Amino acid sequence: MNSKKIKTNIFLLMLLLLSPTIRPEESTTTTTYTLQIGTNPATTEVEKSPVKTGRKKGIKELAKKYCISILTGSMLGYTTGYIQTCIEKKFDLSVPMQLCLGFVETVTRTNILNAIQKDFDEYEITNSGPLIQFSSVIASWIAYFSYPVSIKN
Repeated sequence: MNSKKIKTNIFLLMLLLLSPTIRPEESTTTTTYTLQIGTNPATTEVEKSPVKTGRKKGIKELAKKYCISILTGSMLGYTTGYIQTCIEKKFDLSVPMQLCLGFVETVTRTNILNAIQKDFDEYEITNSGPLIQFSSVIASWIAYFSYPVSIKN
């Protein structure tokens, strides 16, 4: 087997292993009831019920959340995958060094995504963390396999 076919098989295996279930979280409202018995409040009961939103508003919120996640993850993943491939082709690395570089690329991408996730949380930007990770992995693999093989120095 040539290395291109091996890489393609690994890519397809990774796709099968990384198939997440994507669905929007159901928003809820909380209602608190306090029972007044005599002069002291007695028991507090909490009831959660789903918020009924219009279909258009729900789709808009869903699109915002997932578009931000997909765009952020795929831009970063494609960039790191492209850089990894450029380094491999430019320096004509051996297979063990390619694996090492792949590990470094994955760790670097994950650290950058964690920093972006903290910024999203700090500025209260709605997003889907698992979808960001998933789209970055897929985009990284696409960039890695789509780079021309014949470029050296």
